[in-house]
Amino acid sequence: MAQDSPAQSRPHPGNVDRQAVDLGGEPEPGNDQVRLGELRQSTGRTPPGIVERERIAYEHGEHRPLGSFLAIAGGYGLVLGALGRYGRLRGVRLPDRPRPSDLALLTVACHRLARLISKDAVTSPLRAPFTRFDGAGQPGEVNEEVRGRGPRKALGELISCPFCVGQWVATALVAGSVLAPRVTRWAAAVLAVEAGSDALQFVRAMLANRAEAGPGS
Repeated sequence: MAQDSPAQSRPHPGNVDRQAVDLGGEPEPGNDQVRLGELRQSTGRTPPGIVERERIAYEHGEHRPLGSFLAIAGGYGLVLGALGRYGRLRGVRLPDRPRPSDLALLTVACHRLARLISKDAVTSPLRAPFTRFDGAGQPGEVNEEVRGRGPRKALGELISCPFCVGQWVATALVAGSVLAPRVTRWAAAVLAVEAGSDALQFVRAMLANRAEAGPGS
């Protein structure tokens, strides 16, 4: 009987069990080292380390730019450190507690500015390098899909998500209320008035629709 040639007996890299790379499942006891050895022999490369294995296990077949997300989180930490350093250099002292009126004003302003950055049709050119138009959304807003990979995808998910970008907006507004309170209050007031006007527009549209539908609707 003819023996298999080395090319036939050696497993192809594409046929190696995914379990050799993704150890997050429940492999059969004692087979991990065998499968890792097969991967090393078939590809000529050292199997990925624990960080890479955990990344593959987390992604579950989907591309998730975890490294870019980590860099964004690190950048946020650097911004916080820079703001704290700037405040100390200027001799600014944090108040014991924020005033309820300021919290209310900044909350409404944060909501409006986060949606202005992430959803507004007028600001879509700023998001265009990272997103793709996916139809009209709520009045004055658009729906978009994130595109690209790596840093491009991570930034796209950040700036097109009002919940994600809201963290950065809130940080900027709160820092501004401490470092430049007068300017920040006036800027927040503009955003709050706009948010209130938007709410009244929705109420007016709802009442108009009810009136057109007639009584009992």
